Amino acid sequence: MIRNFFRNCNSAIRDFSDSGFVLDEAGRNRMLLGFYFCLLLAAFLVRLENLILLEFDDMTHAAMGVSILNTGDWFTMHEGVLLTWIKPPLYFWLEAVLFKLFGVSEYWARFPSAIMGFLTVVLTYKIVKRLWDDKTAFLTLAVLSTSYFFIKYSRRAMLDVPVAFATTMGLYSLVRAEYDDKKSFYLLFGLSVALGYYFKGLQGMYLLGIVPVYFLISGQFGKIFSPHFLGAAALSLGLIALWAVPQAFKYGSEFIRSQSALGPLVSIGDGSGSANNHFYQPLMVLLGLYWPWIPFSLVGLWRSVKGLRDTADTRRHALIISWFAVILAALSVCNAFYLRYLIPLVPPLAVWAAIVLARWIKDPDMGYVRVLSSGVFAGLVMCAACLPVRLDRQGTEYISFYRTVNQVAPKDAKLLLYKDRGYRFIHGLVFYSGRTLDKQVMNEDALLAEYASDKASRYTIATAADFKELSRSAKLSRAKFNIAASSDNWFLFKLEIK
Repeated sequence: MIRNFFRNCNSAIRDFSDSGFVLDEAGRNRMLLGFYFCLLLAAFLVRLENLILLEFDDMTHAAMGVSILNTGDWFTMHEGVLLTWIKPPLYFWLEAVLFKLFGVSEYWARFPSAIMGFLTVVLTYKIVKRLWDDKTAFLTLAVLSTSYFFIKYSRRAMLDVPVAFATTMGLYSLVRAEYDDKKSFYLLFGLSVALGYYFKGLQGMYLLGIVPVYFLISGQFGKIFSPHFLGAAALSLGLIALWAVPQAFKYGSEFIRSQSALGPLVSIGDGSGSANNHFYQPLMVLLGLYWPWIPFSLVGLWRSVKGLRDTADTRRHALIISWFAVILAALSVCNAFYLRYLIPLVPPLAVWAAIVLARWIKDPDMGYVRVLSSGVFAGLVMCAACLPVRLDRQGTEYISFYRTVNQVAPKDAKLLLYKDRGYRFIHGLVFYSGRTLDKQVMNEDALLAEYASDKASRYTIATAADFKELSRSAKLSRAKFNIAASSDNWFLFKLEIK
């Protein structure tokens, strides 16, 4: 019976092959490409829930998404119950929608960034395929998919990958508008600029610098004043104004001075950066970070500079150079610099690496390269998905507190924080516990005054070091510490005044 089953299967396979269903080289490449993109999507999305959110950016952004649901205010952002304008609202809107549909979790906090990381790779692939060829496009895909720095930050609830997505989508729109003569794509370009702002303020609006520089160095200076480009810029500013103008009228200088209004790109001065960011720091960090591809990328940069002298290549090389140079210049004059700010530079670096690899790999060998790249990447994705390997560093050291507080402190009890950093505990409490701090006190007298003010139930949070200091304080010698819960890092307690 088993023998007959396999005989029938073999016969069916032979008949299927004889019927003419034989993939040509182009068909095999398309099938392999589809397989690769499926692997890529898995690389961005698997095990997003495994790690606790990192303090500050990840946890801050997730808490702001939860706060939209808690306050019911979709227009002005909150950290717990406190107004905030640290960033424009788009990422938090996306989180809030996902939390509403699927529940609050680390997975859905990270999901928007992960999806936009995947789409950034797809759009970069499409740009390169249009400007160069299928071979260079696949190599760009291979380089980006093995850029651990990019994939790691795509799997965090942060805003730099969404900025990279908005920038890449804008450049894809420009390519379609200029190379395919489909001027309607300028509408998508204007939307991309607005999305960049709504993700990260001025620091998300790289496109308004990249495209004029591209027009300039590609010998198309007049297009800066074309109705299509100016109309797209006007569209983006109009979309931005829908949120920013009402905020400015309602909150005045407090909003205008905030990062969402001015961004970190304001410390241009003499171009020397600041004490927090020397002008050369972003480039030096990038050179030491983007391995193993940075040597190929630098050779590709040199080839693009040489390509500016070739009339057949000027526009495409000018686009990649502008993409990289404008973002790097902006980061070099920022008043602050963090590693994650380099994320939007990864796509053009990957393109340059792919240009070099495409020249070194002969066309007859490209089939083997496609299969080998897919096999290696499949193995990496399977290891990440199935093995208990660490995909990133651990999150907050206070996660045990956030998961414990509701078990010991009633919902109607007030939560006080003794010293430390209030925003750290606000964000963690909002996201993991569904509550927030009522007040922060900075010394023993203020703490005693809170407990003496009325009979309301109060619990105080303190780090282990601060609790040790309190327990030895002479001012609290007549107070009794009733510890409700504790760990090596924190204490939750009530004071009983004798």
